[in-house]
Amino acid sequence: MRSAGATHLSLDCLVGNQLARRFYERHGWQVTGERNWEDETPEGPAWAKSWTMVKP
Repeated sequence: MRSAGATHLSLDCLVGNQLARRFYERHGWQVTGERNWEDETPEGPAWAKSWTMVKP
């Protein structure tokens, strides 16, 4: 992504997914906050919480 010109990298990782969080942190990503997600499912709205992560 950097070689394509990206200057700001961010991603969301579901809160509770410790394996993924540790993977990203080992590769230089840092948690900068949390946010709530809402998505529609056949059973109605579903909520999830994620860590927002950035790579300096």
